[in-house]
Amino acid sequence: MNIPYINAYVVSVPGSTFLLCGPCPHCSKWHTHGIAEGHRSPHCIGQRNSGYIVDIIGSAPEELFHATFKLKMASRRDVVERVKQRISDLLTQVVPYTK
Repeated sequence: MNIPYINAYVVSVPGSTFLLCGPCPHCSKWHTHGIAEGHRSPHCIGQRNSGYIVDIIGSAPEELFHATFKLKMASRRDVVERVKQRISDLLTQVVPYTK
């Protein structure tokens, strides 16, 4: 079985630090996990088969978390495309993660 890798970004918001992983190879959405690399089960319903392997890429701005949440809530095509572009822009701001 080939288990896919997924990029993960450390994000800190007031009161919490976690991994923002995505897009998911099973559902194309973004998921959150605790900070640790390795095999994880996805949070998407019905996709608990092989999961994925989390690969921490770096630390990302808090705004990335908010943008991925907006993407989940967006229904209009123009909004989805605009938010996806903002996510791409934010991913250019990722800095190396130091443990």
